[in-house]
Amino acid sequence: MSTSALPAISLREILVAFDFSDSSDRALEYAQAISRQHSSRLLLVHVVEGHVSVTPGTEWVEESAVRAAQQVEATGLTLREQGFKAESLNRFGTLTQQIRELTEAREVDLIVAGTHAGEGLDRAIFGSNAEKLARSIDCPVMLIGPKCSQSGELWVPSRILIATRLYPQRAPIAVYAARLARMNHAEWKVMHVAHPGQAFEREVWQEYSQEVATRAPDVSIGDHQRKTVLSEQHASQEILNYARDWHADLIVMGASHDSIGVTHFRRGALGEVLAEATCPVLAVRH
Repeated sequence: MSTSALPAISLREILVAFDFSDSSDRALEYAQAISRQHSSRLLLVHVVEGHVSVTPGTEWVEESAVRAAQQVEATGLTLREQGFKAESLNRFGTLTQQIRELTEAREVDLIVAGTHAGEGLDRAIFGSNAEKLARSIDCPVMLIGPKCSQSGELWVPSRILIATRLYPQRAPIAVYAARLARMNHAEWKVMHVAHPGQAFEREVWQEYSQEVATRAPDVSIGDHQRKTVLSEQHASQEILNYARDWHADLIVMGASHDSIGVTHFRRGALGEVLAEATCPVLAVRH
């Protein structure tokens, strides 16, 4: 589902990127909780990246790939036995390409993926596969970080924090999040972090709010839904602090194109928030 069209929010088809890690197990738990609430179909996808050994003239693939395929099928069977509408798929190739093709072919509404949100040089250079998905696919991606709390039987967010810069071209992020909030009868706020030395005027909010209203007449940003923080700290830290103090149970952020590997804040902000957030982070590509 492309965010450019901005239709009414639907959660009929949820793709779960699954790799048998603890983080993907948590992602599956969230996907199940959403499915219980919205009767969503779960598409459980495991991608074996790179080249797979194949014996000439046969259909034999390496044993690890066979075991992985069997595990995914078994997980799908368990989900169906529990009453979920679920399908298991195994794919070979590049993760982002395979997920993108499936997302478009199946008209997926949401991708759910776990991430270890690695630290240090490795994270700074490579990020995680889940983050790459968020930066590469025109479908909202719910990222479940290592410190994310358990989902519970149902997932119904009550407070949604939209963290963004006030650029008009990023208005679709707020529109999507606001409609998601409406679907769940949740409170929502738009948060902007600026440096104390940065010129900031009320007109900036007005221009941004007008762009939101132009794109979606059913969405308006009231004064009580605007939060500006002037800080010398990294934007990611301010987002985490406010999300904690406001008891947000979903953080919505933008994700830039994978070619530059950045988000709409500073380099690495999405990964920094993911590493510490105790709630899911919904990445919407802009």
